[in-house]
Amino acid sequence: MAGPGLSVYREPALSNTAKAAKTTEGKVYSMHVENSNATKSYVHFYDVAAGSVTVGTTVPMRTMFVPATGGMDFAWTVPLDFDTAISCAATTTATGGTAPVAGLLVNVDYT
Repeated sequence: MAGPGLSVYREPALSNTAKAAKTTEGKVYSMHVENSNATKSYVHFYDVAAGSVTVGTTVPMRTMFVPATGGMDFAWTVPLDFDTAISCAATTTATGGTAPVAGLLVNVDYT
């Protein structure tokens, strides 16, 4: 649940096609991720419009590990600052572009 003044981007099946959490500049304060896959996954944030992201090639601003059949909560005391847009994707490796078998449930709290 987002705190006062925050918006929530919810994606029930984040995969290796970048999604726009916000199409303009913004800040990410926290995120909750659930991974139902039997293998680990990674969530990547990009400071690029989603349509301009090539997952596996475009360098992410931040990459977070999500364990197999588990979830993670991330909260940043100093929010992640995006100058262009807040885009995200999920993959099976930290640097690759392969989609997880099942998409990840992601909730991002942002302004």
